[in-house]
Amino acid sequence: MKKSILVLITALLLALALVLPVCAAEADTEQWNAQELGASLDAFLESKADNHAAVAVLVFTAEDDLYTRYFGAVDAAGNVPLNEDHVLEWGSTTKLLVWISAMQLWEAGKLDLNEDIRTYLPDGFLKNLRFDKPVTMLNLMNHNAGFQETTFVLEVEDEEDIIPLGEYLATYQPLQVFEPGSVVAYSNWGAALAGYVVECIAGEAFSDYVQAHIFAPLEMKHSALAADLSDNAYVREKRKEFVSYMPDGMLSEENNKVFILPYPAGMCTSTLADFATFAKALLTRDTRLLSAEGFEKLYSPSLMYTGTDKARLYHGFLVDYEFASPIVGHDGNTMGGSSRLLLDLENNVGMVVLTNQLGGSVYRTSMAEIVFGTADLHIPVDGYYIPARHVFEGKMKMLYNLFVGKGFHITSEIADGLYVNVLPDRFEISTCDYLAVDGSGVILDVMAVLWMAFAGFSLIGGAVIAAVSFRKRNLDRKKSAVVLYGLMIALSWFAALPAVPRVAALVYAILLCVFGCMLAILLKKGEKPSRFVRVYAWVLYLSLAVTVLNYVLWDLIGF
Repeated sequence: MKKSILVLITALLLALALVLPVCAAEADTEQWNAQELGASLDAFLESKADNHAAVAVLVFTAEDDLYTRYFGAVDAAGNVPLNEDHVLEWGSTTKLLVWISAMQLWEAGKLDLNEDIRTYLPDGFLKNLRFDKPVTMLNLMNHNAGFQETTFVLEVEDEEDIIPLGEYLATYQPLQVFEPGSVVAYSNWGAALAGYVVECIAGEAFSDYVQAHIFAPLEMKHSALAADLSDNAYVREKRKEFVSYMPDGMLSEENNKVFILPYPAGMCTSTLADFATFAKALLTRDTRLLSAEGFEKLYSPSLMYTGTDKARLYHGFLVDYEFASPIVGHDGNTMGGSSRLLLDLENNVGMVVLTNQLGGSVYRTSMAEIVFGTADLHIPVDGYYIPARHVFEGKMKMLYNLFVGKGFHITSEIADGLYVNVLPDRFEISTCDYLAVDGSGVILDVMAVLWMAFAGFSLIGGAVIAAVSFRKRNLDRKKSAVVLYGLMIALSWFAALPAVPRVAALVYAILLCVFGCMLAILLKKGEKPSRFVRVYAWVLYLSLAVTVLNYVLWDLIGF
């Protein structure tokens, strides 16, 4: 008996001897990993020493800050280093404030996520709805309310041009081109509309609601949200100090301190500390924001990838599968910088990034990959697609078709590393559906390339004829007419600009045809110009044909 007890005790001691070193090793490994993480991030930032753009980054767990760094400069000369007192812009990460506000009202029983939002809006507010199926707050959270891309002015440079949120949304309403719930198309206007719903329910400006129900409870004293940042004097003044940089590190020459009219979609500006405070509250499920039940609802799937068990959105929070673990959060861009807020809810690790770099992918993407690792994704896709975040109707249609977001030939190489859910009629990413276009996409691509090539040739050829004629002093009426016509063809893309209605664009095309006929008559009269001028004139006619055909294909019978 004593021998058995002795054997048992010996076995327990051996087990403890084996377990304790393992525990210690795990603790050392965790500490070493944190140190390794910091070293990797430092090395990455130091490799960007010639890039004067500023970046503020914080990596944290529920208990500790693992890494904090302020890097780069906020002045044009690159002499004023970024520090904890400076403020930077959140961009579209601001939308998380909208979704938290909506969830607070849901929790308070004041907002039904599945109710028609017209219940909460002024009578007759929404003018461009085309479907009987109602638009709900859940649709706005999932970006599937059916609105086409907003092409109206989003920001202004002068404070005097700022108008109230409700007036902006009532004045500039995109067309609803999809039935609610059928297609995902990321929408700034839809997010701002959700903020206005909060405003209508709460009976106060959306910025005031956020100050009272998010910023104040979390003691975020250096955060502003109003379109003119008037809700925080400190932020309003500090924002004047920073300049913006391009991705290559060059100073941006544009005025990037603009005021966003649909401000709930992207105007929030704060210090890194405040940004991190908000992110930590989300990671730790801070009850100052939502109850435990509220967070349980928030972090439940509100939209799945079609035909899969993968969540696409958590009530406005994007789910990203391109890291080693699924990551929840949002990123944002403004005219003055960019941001990113990422949460690994499984491992309780978070990261926030603020920069004064346009686009910001140099910092926010690379550093996120260092922190969270990457998934090895190689999903086959090959076809012509058009993004649902697009203009399908109205005077801006031609602009989008020719310049911004017409059909794309998407291949596996282009989509490599991304999570793409491929379906017969579309493929899905977190923020947008890409709708399949039939084989005519090849024709449309060829036409677009020809149109750009001919436009360029028209401009260059005309310049050559004019220069040679001026030099030889023989610029006669025929040559002048040919040069002028070439300029008109080259500038035909003006017919696609926002300020030109579709009818005006069509009138412009007709005038080109009429002027072309007059030019043909002029060239046939009397002495013929040189062979080069005549060939150039015929190329102009071909350019006109391509221009008009492009217009017809995309603007009249396009997707």
